[in-house]
Amino acid sequence: MGILDIFKIKKSFPKVEKGNVKLVKDTIIYDDGRGNDPELLDLTVLKYVFVTMLGGQPYLMLFSNHQHHIACNLKGFQNVYKALSKRFGFNDSAFFEVINQTKDIKKRLWIHPEKTNFKLLDNEYSDFENGIEVLSDPPIFISWDITQFELIALQVGETYTSDTDIVYFKFSYPVRIGNMIIDNLECYVGNNRENIGVQNYFANLTDQSLTSKSYYDIKNNWLKRLDLKNNVDETGWERSDQNHIIIYLTKSKDIYFSLTYNFSDQSNYDSGSTSFYITNDRDYSTVLTDISNKIPITISHSFILQQQYSISENYKNNNYVSITPQVVMSQLNNKSIIWYDANTKLLGFSDNNLSLIYPINDLDKVIIYNVLPARGAGYSELRIRLKNGDLHFVFSTNTTYEFDEIANLINQWTDLETEISGPWYND
Repeated sequence: MGILDIFKIKKSFPKVEKGNVKLVKDTIIYDDGRGNDPELLDLTVLKYVFVTMLGGQPYLMLFSNHQHHIACNLKGFQNVYKALSKRFGFNDSAFFEVINQTKDIKKRLWIHPEKTNFKLLDNEYSDFENGIEVLSDPPIFISWDITQFELIALQVGETYTSDTDIVYFKFSYPVRIGNMIIDNLECYVGNNRENIGVQNYFANLTDQSLTSKSYYDIKNNWLKRLDLKNNVDETGWERSDQNHIIIYLTKSKDIYFSLTYNFSDQSNYDSGSTSFYITNDRDYSTVLTDISNKIPITISHSFILQQQYSISENYKNNNYVSITPQVVMSQLNNKSIIWYDANTKLLGFSDNNLSLIYPINDLDKVIIYNVLPARGAGYSELRIRLKNGDLHFVFSTNTTYEFDEIANLINQWTDLETEISGPWYND
């Protein structure tokens, strides 16, 4: 666009149609006029702002803790936009250029200035195969196998809960991984099995330029340190919409990290940061025990399924998964079984290897989902909803109505509420 074209851009706002948006100090309050509850946006943690045209409708997309799409035709939008633009210094020319045309495009109006929050050292380190070093005083080296409770007990950071009830641990000190120092490393806690190594660490890494330079600098550093060829096609891709690569830190490939940088396109927004995500994929199955070694189990009721189904839940993030008790194994005959112990009030779902075993007091209801074949295949799923709201997938099959009888039996055994949902067509 030439400089003369800037003066030709219409600077009119869309006609007000429905909904409402207002600015109250550091909070934007908005509703879409469709009867939904108002949304709140905290401006003190605002990261970046885009204007986007979606299906002929212009939106202001603001990212704070998550994406907020505010329609530009809400009542009060013009006043809110002008106040935000004055406060943050939006690119008004880009805003009016996008909203006064019809193509589905997006442009960034503002991004929060950031300092470079990682450092690449010249020193050579090989201890990344064993873990990470917290640069406290004195420094503390942490094994990849440290549990979430052991990590918290070190008092090198603090936990916090997001607005979606996910519990995180944020390090209070920089952390060194090989020759890379990260200022803002975090990890998930509370959603993993208690006696295994922390499963994931993560950070958003930025160069002060707020470009993909962070991605390339980190990638090239590790390719050089690990003496790897720059062949991203083997473990990732570099495209116009996204760069992504996986780099293995151990010879067994059970500890690795990914780097992801999104460019603005139809689906993504360029945030100016590289997502850094460590995965611990080690086998911790030795922590699984036979619950009957501690609690004597007597099978009061049981139902053997006509074929073998595998427990769907991953033991790494589900504490209810255990080895199938021997007393249950004796009845399996290479199939799967649902059983109830009236003495201990334990409800179990077992295959030849693993079981999901629940105290009845922890459960809210059993849910059966039935889906009829249409464009997609038909299937049935057996799920358990806990009183804390968690939903566990127990068994699934490609046959509709397969688990209906089970729901009725469980209700007879335990008085637990059961729900048979559907059927729906798999469109």
